[in-house]
Amino acid sequence: MRAPCQQPTRACRYHFHGVCVYAEAVNPGLERTLRCPVLAGMIMDWDDFLDRAEAFDLSEAVAARIWSGRKHGRAGKDANCLCREAPVPSEPEAVAECRYRFHNACLLAMPLCGGRCERFAGIRDCL
Repeated sequence: MRAPCQQPTRACRYHFHGVCVYAEAVNPGLERTLRCPVLAGMIMDWDDFLDRAEAFDLSEAVAARIWSGRKHGRAGKDANCLCREAPVPSEPEAVAECRYRFHNACLLAMPLCGGRCERFAGIRDCL
């Protein structure tokens, strides 16, 4: 006798900790509303820094030294982090350790899984 299958949502490849990660799995980074706001702020800071370094014609070594001595606090303070359990992380290492991070997206911004739907993609034995 075969073992019973899990609940439909847990057997779906797009179910992750109670939310549907379909949009992020199919098109990573496309949905701006799913992006981690803290990480997006840090990326924007990095892009702005590169534009300025290029405008001032800084060498790679000088630019690296300036960036490494820089504080990353602005991105974390300006971001509307959806996690209210802890202070908003302001360092890249803290963002990497966020338990709600799913690649570059935020699990808290993703829709709750409502059960088996038209996007259900399960394990072959459970279909």
